[in-house]
Amino acid sequence: MNRDDTLAFACGPMCVEIHTVVPTTLTRPVIASVPSLNRETDLVTWLVDGGRFLTLVQTARGTRVYDTEEDFLYYATPHVQLHESCPIGHAFLCQTVQDKQPDGSHTPRLLVTDLVSPRIECPVKRGEALRSMAHWLPSVCHIQWAGNQTALELFVKSGSVPHRVKGLVALRSPLMFARESTTRIAALDALELLPR
Repeated sequence: MNRDDTLAFACGPMCVEIHTVVPTTLTRPVIASVPSLNRETDLVTWLVDGGRFLTLVQTARGTRVYDTEEDFLYYATPHVQLHESCPIGHAFLCQTVQDKQPDGSHTPRLLVTDLVSPRIECPVKRGEALRSMAHWLPSVCHIQWAGNQTALELFVKSGSVPHRVKGLVALRSPLMFARESTTRIAALDALELLPR
C-alpha cells in the first residue's frame, strides 16, 4: 500500500496527546542482517513488499496508530480500533497489505506481525500471547504466521501468499528482527532494507 492509501485506511487525524501513549511503543522496528538464521529454532515470518509498519496502541481514550516510517501518531479510524476491553498500553506491530482476491480485486488489511507491549522477550511466548489476544483485534487485522523457515519458504514459493513478499525475517526481541545477509556486507544489506 502506498503512503496515502495506508493513512486513509488506518489513520484519522494526527494525535498530539503523546503523553497518553507508553513511550516504548513509539519506536521503529529494527531489521538487522545476520550471517544466517537458525532453521531449527528461529521463528520466521515475512516482510510485505510495499508494506508499511504501523503500531496499534491502546490508550484510555481509544486506539492510536503510530506510523513508524514518518514518526507520527494518529487517532485510529473506526475500523482499526482495538476492542474496548483491550488493556491500556497493549501495542501490536502491523504491516499494511493489499491482499489479492480471487476476482482480482484487492482488500486492504493489517497483518499483526508482533506484540510490542506488554514486553515479552521470548518470541515463542510472545507469539502465544499474541494469539491469545486475537479477540481484541478488529476484523481488518490478521495475525501473521511465524514458524519454521523451511515451511514458510515452501508456503511463499507455492504462491499461496495473497501479496508480494519482500523477504523473510526471524523474530527476536519486540521490534527486533533478523534477516539473512544477502551480500555479506552489512552496509549494503542495510541499504537493501530501506523503504523505497
